[in-house]
Amino acid sequence: MLSHIRLRPCVFLLIGSTVLAFGLYQVHSLSGVTEGGVLGLTLLLNHWLRLSPAISGFLLNAACYLLGFKTLGREFMVYSILSGVHFSVAYALFERFPPLWPWLSEKPLAAAVLGALFVGVGAGLCVRAGGAPGGDDALAMSLHKLTGIPIERLYLASDLIVLLLSLSYIPLRRIAYSLLTVILSGQLIGLIQRLRCPRKKQEMDDCFTAAESENFPCRRAAAGERRIKMEIECFPFAFSICKVEAFPADILDKPFCFAASAQEERSLVCQTRYLPENLLAREDGWRMLRIGGTLDFSLIGVLAKITALLAENGIGIFAVSTYNTDYLWTKAENFEKAQAVLAAAGYAVLQREENP
Repeated sequence: MLSHIRLRPCVFLLIGSTVLAFGLYQVHSLSGVTEGGVLGLTLLLNHWLRLSPAISGFLLNAACYLLGFKTLGREFMVYSILSGVHFSVAYALFERFPPLWPWLSEKPLAAAVLGALFVGVGAGLCVRAGGAPGGDDALAMSLHKLTGIPIERLYLASDLIVLLLSLSYIPLRRIAYSLLTVILSGQLIGLIQRLRCPRKKQEMDDCFTAAESENFPCRRAAAGERRIKMEIECFPFAFSICKVEAFPADILDKPFCFAASAQEERSLVCQTRYLPENLLAREDGWRMLRIGGTLDFSLIGVLAKITALLAENGIGIFAVSTYNTDYLWTKAENFEKAQAVLAAAGYAVLQREENP
């Protein structure tokens, strides 16, 4: 597990959690502008119980990470724990110094915007590095995997619950500013996560951070060409897989036809309308997806990441690799779900309606 932990994501995690702790102490805790989720809950506990976010943040995050231990990846958990622990340490350090902007308590709009900037940049750097800066991220991802509820709804639900509880010590007008902070910081996190980094002539995992390589795999670009999101082309035509006694002479002239011969069998994958007559067995009702472009043979794990993502969402597939790329088939009833899962993971899903 530790062999996959890299220095660069760890540096981003340390920077991001430091920025996040600085913003929560210098802006949120002093101005009355709160956050949703675990971050907002730490501020709520700080107000009513005088419990430092350095302590409550660590305990709440630890509970969420424990919940996600069986549902989130180990590498993600290591990065997340590193981020959570360093946040607590950094916040405890900042508490030893006086506030830099005490006047923010009288400027809620400025506090909302400035707080969103620190939270968005800090959390965004952590998420880009492949870790959850707070327990709410780990909690939302765990519940998403367990229930299938869209993760953005889980985030929104936790934010609204904490903001409603925060009405116990924050006026409604300030809660409105807090809602502005939540919206702006979320947009910043998404923007930072999608920023492209310069590419060097190294392995893909050395170029991308853990989060990028997991959620936004890209194909290798030619010299001078900008990297793009990996494209998944979707073909809605009916396909079948079958065993045959012998291959018809013209079968390989048909579009999207794949044949394999072994000692035990001869198998054929093709559009259902092109099935030959000499069938020993057949399985109908498949739809096809293709990884766009030409994949370099040096790329590692491209197909494995896609199949693992689909498997996590209960979608079975079978795959065929060619010289240029990889083809995948899923059952017709899962075809639209597969497209939605891939699109949500950052792939560029394209429709190919033409049928040769």
